[in-house]
Amino acid sequence: MAEFALGLTKTAVAGTVSKVKSAIEEEEKLRADVEEDLKFITGEFEMMQSFLNSAHTGEHASKNQVARTWVRQLRDLAFEAEDCVEFVVHLDKASRWDWVQRLISPLMCRARPPLPLDEAVAEIKRLKTRVEYVSQRYTRYNFVGTNGGGDGDSLGQQHQLLMHPTAHSTAATAAAFHDLREVWKSMGKIGEHITDDLKRLIDCQGSELQVISLWGSPQADVVGEHGCMSIMKKAYDDPEICQEFKNRAWVKLSVHHPFNPVEFLHNLLTQFTASHHHHHHEDMSELMLQLSKHRYLIFLEEELSSVADWDAIRKCLPDGKRGSRIVVSTKHLKIALVCTGDPYQVSQLIHLSHDRGLYAFFPKGCGHRHGMGEFIWQLRRQGGVIALLEQDLDLGDRSKFMSQLTNDTLNKLSVLNGVKFEYSYRNIRTHGFAGQQNMMVVTMATDILVQSYPKDDQNNAFEQLMGMKHEDVTEKCRKFLTENDYLLFIDEMESHEEWDLINRQLLCESTRACIIVLTKDNSVATYCVDHKEYLLLNLRDLMIKGCDHCGYSDGGDNIKKEGESELDFVGRSDEKDFFYGRTPDVKLLSVWGIAGVGKSAIVWESFHGEVITGGYYKMHSWVDVPHPFNLTDLCRRLLLDFSRDNLEAQETALISMMEGKDPIPGCCKILRQNDCLLVIDGLRSKHDWDLLKAALFSQPVIGRTIVITREESVATYCTNNKKDDILNVKGLKDDVALNLFKKINPGAEELCQSFPEEVQPILKHIMSKCGGLPEVIVAAGKIAGPYSERISSLEFCNAELMEMLEKSLSFPSLKGLFCWMQSYFDACSDELKPCIFYMSVFPVDQSIRRRRLLRRWIAEGYSSGGGGTAEEKGEKLFSELMKLSILYPDQRTSSTARSWMVNGFFCEYIKSRPMEDNLVFALEGSCSPSSRLTGQHLTISSCWDRDEIVFKSMDLSRLRSLTVFGKWVPFLVSDKMKVLRVLDLEGTSSTSDGTASVTDDVLEKIVKQFPRLKFMSLRGCMEVTRLPDSLGDMGQLETLDARHTSIVELPPAVITKLHKLQYIRAGTTEARRLQVAAAAAATTPPPTTQEDVHSGTSPFQRASTRIIGAWNRTAHALVESSSSCSWWESKKQRRRRVRVAANGDGIEVVCAAAEGIGKLTELHTLGVVNIAGGKGGLLLLKELGNLTQLRKLGLSGISSINWKELCNAISGHLPHLESLSLQLLLVEEDESYKFACFFDISMPPKTLKSLKVLYTTAVCAGAFGACIKPAWISQLPNLKKLNHESTVSNQEDIDLMLSNGFPAGLLEKRLRIKPIQQRLSFAKQTPGVVFLAELMIDCGSRRSMVTFGESPNFSVQVVSIHCCNSCDGWSCLQIVGLQNIGALKQVLVTGPCSEEFKEDLRRQLVEREDKPELKLLPHNGDQ
Repeated sequence: MAEFALGLTKTAVAGTVSKVKSAIEEEEKLRADVEEDLKFITGEFEMMQSFLNSAHTGEHASKNQVARTWVRQLRDLAFEAEDCVEFVVHLDKASRWDWVQRLISPLMCRARPPLPLDEAVAEIKRLKTRVEYVSQRYTRYNFVGTNGGGDGDSLGQQHQLLMHPTAHSTAATAAAFHDLREVWKSMGKIGEHITDDLKRLIDCQGSELQVISLWGSPQADVVGEHGCMSIMKKAYDDPEICQEFKNRAWVKLSVHHPFNPVEFLHNLLTQFTASHHHHHHEDMSELMLQLSKHRYLIFLEEELSSVADWDAIRKCLPDGKRGSRIVVSTKHLKIALVCTGDPYQVSQLIHLSHDRGLYAFFPKGCGHRHGMGEFIWQLRRQGGVIALLEQDLDLGDRSKFMSQLTNDTLNKLSVLNGVKFEYSYRNIRTHGFAGQQNMMVVTMATDILVQSYPKDDQNNAFEQLMGMKHEDVTEKCRKFLTENDYLLFIDEMESHEEWDLINRQLLCESTRACIIVLTKDNSVATYCVDHKEYLLLNLRDLMIKGCDHCGYSDGGDNIKKEGESELDFVGRSDEKDFFYGRTPDVKLLSVWGIAGVGKSAIVWESFHGEVITGGYYKMHSWVDVPHPFNLTDLCRRLLLDFSRDNLEAQETALISMMEGKDPIPGCCKILRQNDCLLVIDGLRSKHDWDLLKAALFSQPVIGRTIVITREESVATYCTNNKKDDILNVKGLKDDVALNLFKKINPGAEELCQSFPEEVQPILKHIMSKCGGLPEVIVAAGKIAGPYSERISSLEFCNAELMEMLEKSLSFPSLKGLFCWMQSYFDACSDELKPCIFYMSVFPVDQSIRRRRLLRRWIAEGYSSGGGGTAEEKGEKLFSELMKLSILYPDQRTSSTARSWMVNGFFCEYIKSRPMEDNLVFALEGSCSPSSRLTGQHLTISSCWDRDEIVFKSMDLSRLRSLTVFGKWVPFLVSDKMKVLRVLDLEGTSSTSDGTASVTDDVLEKIVKQFPRLKFMSLRGCMEVTRLPDSLGDMGQLETLDARHTSIVELPPAVITKLHKLQYIRAGTTEARRLQVAAAAAATTPPPTTQEDVHSGTSPFQRASTRIIGAWNRTAHALVESSSSCSWWESKKQRRRRVRVAANGDGIEVVCAAAEGIGKLTELHTLGVVNIAGGKGGLLLLKELGNLTQLRKLGLSGISSINWKELCNAISGHLPHLESLSLQLLLVEEDESYKFACFFDISMPPKTLKSLKVLYTTAVCAGAFGACIKPAWISQLPNLKKLNHESTVSNQEDIDLMLSNGFPAGLLEKRLRIKPIQQRLSFAKQTPGVVFLAELMIDCGSRRSMVTFGESPNFSVQVVSIHCCNSCDGWSCLQIVGLQNIGALKQVLVTGPCSEEFKEDLRRQLVEREDKPELKLLPHNGDQ
C-alpha cells in the first residue's frame, strides 16, 4: 500500500508540475500574443498617420463624404486603441503569481471571473480586427483618386505653373480690369448688365470718321460664333449695314510684309468700285482724295499689335465728314483706346462671366451712354420718346429715386449738364380710366396745358379749358407740344392701346417734347419707342450707386468697415484716445484683436476724424490686404485709393497696369513725397509684412501707417515690439455689452424693467454667448427684437441664438465672420485643435485656473510628444489660445490670482458644430433619454435637472473626462465609465448638511470605481475630510488636487504607491474655513469672545478663538459622520485640525509618508505642506533634496526651529524650481521674523521665477520681517514676481544694490531701509536703471540720515517713512534730497513725527515741478 500510495503521490505531483508549467507557459504565450498584436496595430497606425500627414488630405476630406466618414471612423478607432493600450499599461505591475489563479480555476466548481490579462488579450484581438477592417475600407473604396486632392493635385498644379508661367500676371491683369470697369461705370462710360451689338454702334449718328475698336478682356479667348471675327463678319454682311454703307471693304493685313499705303488704298478703292474698273496709279494724294469722296465702312481683319501700325494705317484714311466707320480688333487695351481716341465710350458685345467678354470702344457721342449718362444724353436730343423699364425694384427705393429724379430734372436742371426745357410736367398716370381712354387723353392734355401757365393764372386757365370741347383741348395740347420744349413723364403705361391713343391725339412727327414713358412691361416699352432698343433704358441702371447725374462718382470716403455703426463705439473711448496726441516721429501703429471685435471701426473713427474732419493729412488711403497675399494687388488697390477723387487718374493708372506697369513705384513715390495716413487692414503674417516693408517702407516716409491684424505676434513684429504703439482691441465688458444690446433692442429693456429677476439672467446669458463682439451683439439685439415681448420667447431665442445668427440672411457680415471662424480653426495646428474643442467643457461664465487646464490637458495626452516637457508644451498651447483670443483674463479675479474665461462666442460656435466633429457633450436644463448622448467628455451643468433616467440612457463606454458643476448626486458614479481618466469636481457645490456634496463616502466609491484616473480634482469639496488608503490603488494618477478641502493629512498610501504623481495640492486658507464656520456658527450659540493676541491685515493671520471654535465644531461633525473612523482616529483628526489651523494651514505629512516622498521622482508640484508638526516635517525636509524635478513648492509652518533645515534642503538641491511659497510662523520664543534671513539659502535655484513670503501674523511697520537683501536677489536672474520687499541696512548693501540692480524681469520692485549706520547715501551713479515701486524707510531708534543725490537712473514712485515712538521723527531720522528722486508721485508718513520734520519734507517736495503728494497717515501706536 505504501508503494501504491507513493505511486499515487508521484503521479499527482507529476500532474501538478505539468499543470503549473502549462499555466506559466499559457501566461507567457498570452503576453507574447499581445505584444505581437500591438506591433501590428502600431504599424498600421503609422501608415495611417503618414497618409493623414500627406499634402491636401484635409482639404480632400472636407470635400468628399466617403473620405470624411473614413477619417471619422479612423479617429474613433484611434481613441479606442489608446484606451485599450491604457488598460494594458495598467497591468504592467500584475502579480507574478497570476498563473496560480489560472491553475486552480479548473478545480473550482464555479466559473472564475476572467483574469485581467485575459480581458486585455481579448480586447487587443478585437482591436486588431477593427484595424484590419478600417484598412480594408481604405483600399476597398479607394477614395483617393485622380480627383482626390492628394499629391497628384499638387503635381498637376506644378505642371500647370510650368506650362503657364504667366498665370499670375494674367490674374493681376484681370483684377486690374475689374477695377477699370468700376471706374468706367463711375465715369458713365459703361453701363451695368447692358450688352450692345456691333451693328448699332456702326449705324449711329454723326458725320465724323469714327473708329470702333474691338478688344477681348483678360482670360476671354473667345472663339466660334462668339469670336471677334464672327461678330465682325456678321455686322459686315448685315443687310441694313449694306444698305447704309454702299462702300464697304474687308482688309486682311499681312503680318509678314511691311505696310504699303499705296497698295492698301488701291485695295480699298477696288472693293468700293467693284461694279466698275478702278484706275491704278501711285499718287497717294489722289488716292486719298478719291477715298474721301466716299462714305465707307472698313473692317481690318488682322489684329493690330502696335501703335505704329495703326498710325501708318490712320494716315491713309481721310475724314471726308461723310459718316465713315472703321472697325479694328486688337488684344492690347492701350492700342484699342488709341485707335478710338479720347473721349470714348465702352460697350460689352459678348458677356461670358463676371468681367470676361468682348468689348467695343467707340467715340463719345457715338451710339449711347449707359445708365444715367445715357439718359441725360438722350434728353439732349430735344424730342422723341424714351422708355424706362422698371422690373424687380423695391417700391420704397423706386419711389425715393423717382422723386429725386423728377425734382432734379425739373427744378435743378444745371445738375444735368445744362439740359433745359421750357415747360415740364410729371407724375401723369394712365391707369384708372378703364373704358374711358378718350377721357384719359383729355385729362392729360388739360393738365399739360394748365401746368404751362404761371401758378397765379392756372385756375383761370383750367376754367377756360373746361369750357372747351374735348377735340379742341387735345388739338391745342398737340400744337403746344409741337411749338415748345416740354419734358413729360408718363407713369405706369400698361398697354399698346393706351400708347396708341396718346400718340395719335397728342403727338406728331414735329413734336418737340421729350416724353419719358415708365412701364413694367417690356413689350409695351419696346412698342412705345418703335422697337428702337437704344431708346429703351432700364430704370435699375439709373439707380446704380456710384454714378451721379453727370456720370461721375462723388469720390467720397464711404469706406464700409466692420462695425461702422455709431453703436459700435459704445465703451470705446480709451481705444479711440490711443490715436490722438502722437508725435510726428511715430510712423507706425498696430491694432490687433479677433474678428468682429471692432478694430476697423475704431480705426475708422480716428481715420475719419483726422483725415476728413480734421484735414491733418494731405493724402490718405485705406487698403484691405488681399488673401492670399499679393503685393502687386495690394499696391494696385493702394494706388487707386490715393487717387479716389480723380477718376481720370485712376483710369490712366489701371490702363498702364493692364499693359504691365508695376504699381509699386507709384505708391512709393506718393508715400515719400506726401504727408499720408495709410491704413493696412487685415495683415495676416510676418512674412507678408516683410514683403510690404521691403517694397514700400525701405526708405523713410513722411506720414503715418496703421496696421490692423488679428494676430498679436504680427502686431508686435510690425512695431518692433514697441508696446506703446500697439493697441489690443478687446471685447466689450459685460455691462457695456448689455447696454449696447438694450439700445439695439428696446423691447428687452422694457421686459427687463417689468421682470428684472427673470429677464436679467437671460440677457446676461445672451451677452456671454456674444463674447463681447460688437458686431455679434448688434446682430443678436436685432434678431432678439421680435422675441422680446414675452419671457418664454426670449428664452427660446437664447437657446437657439447661435443657429439664428448663423442662418440669418439679414447680416451678411456675420456670414463672413462664421466663414472666418471655420477657417480660423482649420488653420490651427493639429495639436491645438483638440485643445480648442476641449474648451467647451467649461461654461462661458466659468473662471478657469491656468494650472487646472494644463493638468487636464496632460492627463488627456494633448501635450504629449514633441520636444520639451508636457508642462512646457501645455504652456505653449495655452499661450496660443490666448493669442487666438479664445481665452482672456477674468476681470473678476485679482492680478495675483489670475483666472481665465472662454470667449463666449467661440465656445458657442464650438458647441454648435455637428456631434461627429465635437467630442464634448453637456447635460443642461431638461434632456430626453437618448443613446446619442455620447462622446469623450461629459460636462454636467449646474442647471441640469439631475434626471437619473437620462443619465443611465447615455453611452458612457468611451467617456474620458467627467466635469461636474453644481449639485452632486450619487448616480454620477457609474460602472459604465471604464476608461475615465479625468474627474473634475471643482465646480460642485457645498451644502451645510452634505446631502448634495462630495463626501468621504463618495470619495471611497470614486476611488474604487475609477482606478485608471490620471487627474482628480476635489478642490473646494469641504465635506471631504480625509484621503482613503485605497487611493494607493490608482497607479496611473498624476494629478491630485485637494486644495480647499478639509483634508489635513497626507496618508502614506498616497506617497508610497502613487509613483506617477506629478502634482499634489492640498490644504486650505482661512477664507475658505470662514465659509464653513459661518454655517456652523449660525446654528450654535456663540462662544465667549476673546481678544485676538495678534493683529494685522494679512490673509494668513491667526484665526480668532471664535473662528477656531466654529471650525472645530464643524470638523468634529464631519469626522463623527464618517463611519470608517474610530473614536481614536476622530480625536486625532480634531487635534490635527486645530494644530494645522494655528500653524498657518496646509496639510501635514506623517512620518511614513515623509520618508517615502523622495521616491516620487516625477513630482514637480507640491504644496501646501505644513512642516511645523514634529518629525514628519523634518523628515520631509531631508527627503526634499531628492525631488530634483520639483518646479513649484509651497510650505507653511516655517519657524526658527526648522528654518536652517529648510535652507539646507533648498540650497543647491532643486535645480528646476520655479515657484517658491513660504509661510513663516512665530513660536513662543520668537519675538520677530528676523530668523528668516534668505542669505542662509546660499545657493538659491537660478530658475526661480516667483518668490512669496507670507506671515501667519502681520508684520507691522518698523517691525522685523524676513530679510531679503538685493545682493541675494541678484542671484536670481529669472525672478519675475516677488511679493516681499528687499532690505538694506548699511552703505555696502546700498552700493551693491545700485551696482547690481534687480533682475531685469522683476515686475514690481520694493526696497526697505533699516539703517544701522549714521549716514546712508543713494548719490552713487548707477550703471543701469533702478526703478522702485516703493521705497520704505524705517526709523532705527538711532540718529541716521538718508540722502538722495542727483541720479537720472534712480527712480521711485512711492516713498513710505515710518517714525518710531522714542524719537519723534526729527531727532533720529533725517531725509535729504527728495527733490532729486525721479518719477516720485507720493510720500507717505506713518508714526509720530515732529512738525519740523513734516515741514522739512514739504519744503523738499515744493522744489519739484511735478509736486508729489505728502500724505500723513493716522498713528495707531507703534507695534
